[in-house]
Amino acid sequence: MADHDDVYPGYDFSSHVGYGVAKHRAAIDNLGVTPLHRLSFAPLAKYANVEANSQNTSDDGKV
Repeated sequence: MADHDDVYPGYDFSSHVGYGVAKHRAAIDNLGVTPLHRLSFAPLAKYANVEANSQNTSDDGKV
């Protein structure tokens, strides 16, 4: 996970072991999910629809 710290700054991947860490949960709330996050994990399921919608939107915000 330490290697992912450089790719996804702000999540502090190198200093914790999972979603239960308050700092990581706050980062997800503030920054959203990354491709590393399992959206099938119950606490992250709420982001599945948000992520799908953002992938269907162009740079100008139009679908």
